[in-house]
Amino acid sequence: MSDHPTPTRATPRQATSAVAYTSDLPEEDDPLLAFNPYLHKRPRRNSITPDLQRRFVATLAATGIVVQAARSIGKSMEALYKLRKLPGAEGFEAAWDEAVEYGV
Repeated sequence: MSDHPTPTRATPRQATSAVAYTSDLPEEDDPLLAFNPYLHKRPRRNSITPDLQRRFVATLAATGIVVQAARSIGKSMEALYKLRKLPGAEGFEAAWDEAVEYGV
């Protein structure tokens, strides 16, 4: 007798990775990364810096998955969506939207 339970599904569920396909990250001189990032008036230790904004956009362009890109820079979805809507973050927002198109 086996220690494994008998499957109850007619067809076993297939598991997939969080990222089904990942392309190469854009080069540093890619026009996608030439956006004007949001500059915090009083940056804090946990601010989403211009470098992190570009890394997020690059990862998003490579994966097409916002959650994966957020994890890659160690920031929450909530923080990124808040940043996206701030006055002065239009460059970041436009790059985000374009990166999603790259990822698709």
